[in-house]
Amino acid sequence: MKRNKIFAIAFLAVFTMGCSPKVRFESTKPIKIDVSMRIDVYQHVAKQADFIENQIESTEPAQNPQAKPQSFLNLTSIAYAQEELSPKIKGAVDSRKARVSYLRDWESKGVIGENHRGFVEVRNSAAAGSNMSNVQQIIADENKDRQVIYKDISENNGISVEEAGIAYAPRIQQGAPGGTPIEIEANGKYQWTTK
Repeated sequence: MKRNKIFAIAFLAVFTMGCSPKVRFESTKPIKIDVSMRIDVYQHVAKQADFIENQIESTEPAQNPQAKPQSFLNLTSIAYAQEELSPKIKGAVDSRKARVSYLRDWESKGVIGENHRGFVEVRNSAAAGSNMSNVQQIIADENKDRQVIYKDISENNGISVEEAGIAYAPRIQQGAPGGTPIEIEANGKYQWTTK
């Protein structure tokens, strides 16, 4: 008997929840949405990109910002960077650092370009000549390491991997040497230009 009462109460509770009234919102005024959070995320990604790219461009091995004593001024510059480099990210940074001189050489010759999604691609295969297979390997390895970094950034910031790459791309393009083809937005379209 007691079990039947419990069953009846549970059934009644579920039934009444399913019959709750639907609320409709109608307004003649436009709805305002606060996009400042999205901007903050992109600013945070830009800070992370700056930190990681500085590691790649430096002559010292990639450092974990927590690994060495920091002055107050250094802490504020790293405040927006990742708290520490995960082993995956450190591996990708070290790999990119090892190949950066080769990448920069082919970029300055206009063979490899930096697209708006944060990846490298062939822009002038004729200029590579017989070295095209080496260039393709550099591109494949570089894009694989960048994908690892973007994936980590996307997971830590609640954005897609594609969004992470797009937010990261301007920092990479900034560090590219003169002569590098870069894909930029102009008049609502992406177009290639030479840095």
